[in-house]
Amino acid sequence: MGRVVYCTTVLLVFAINTLAQNLVSNPGFEENSGCPERNGDIKKCIAWSTTASGSTPDYFNSCYTNGSTPGVEIGIPENSEGVRAPVSGDAYAGLALFFKKNYYTREYLQNNLTSPLEKGIKYKISFYISLSDSSEFISDHISVGFSVMPNGMMVNPPELLLTARHLVTIKNKEALSDKKWTRVEAEYTASGGEEYMILGSFRSNMTEKEFKKKIKKPILSCKNNECAAYYFIDDVSLEQIPSGKTNPKFR
Repeated sequence: MGRVVYCTTVLLVFAINTLAQNLVSNPGFEENSGCPERNGDIKKCIAWSTTASGSTPDYFNSCYTNGSTPGVEIGIPENSEGVRAPVSGDAYAGLALFFKKNYYTREYLQNNLTSPLEKGIKYKISFYISLSDSSEFISDHISVGFSVMPNGMMVNPPELLLTARHLVTIKNKEALSDKKWTRVEAEYTASGGEEYMILGSFRSNMTEKEFKKKIKKPILSCKNNECAAYYFIDDVSLEQIPSGKTNPKFR
């Protein structure tokens, strides 16, 4: 009898650990193919990339020295966007949700998940976010999209990611306006087969008048036309929610 109880206990522990597995590859941005050398060097971060939109999210790492581009600082804790220590480890990423000059331009962080999502299963998304010191604006949201194909496209027939059923939008005024790291969470019910997760702003293109309604007033005196609502991102997680579990209040 003791042996049966022992085996049952092991199976239960294994099941719990399986459900709690983080499906985000390289969640803390620690693994890389080499130190970043310039802005937009997210390709150096293993399992992370940008989308086909041509956006250039940044990869910050303490291993950065002078890189190949003079005057570019993408180190840790001090860099061109401010001074911020990582939540953990030696690295994090950064992206602009809005730009002052090109108000319809956005940047995206894309992750190749460790395994496809299962249809009908609920998943908890969480990550830490911090408004950069360089930001002139504050965004009113950040969204997380899911796709079967990379670069925000579904298949049969091709379908843009900008659809509600593949998208979760997080609106948290405190987190989006705070320069300290704040953990945000959301819940997503999978359509099935999604292998890519993308962080960014997925609103349709706006007129300048509409854009100004979506952002707060300037919070800093910024003269650079490239100033933006820019955020640091760290410790990204996507975990299956156990069936029947009472979900926390997502925010």
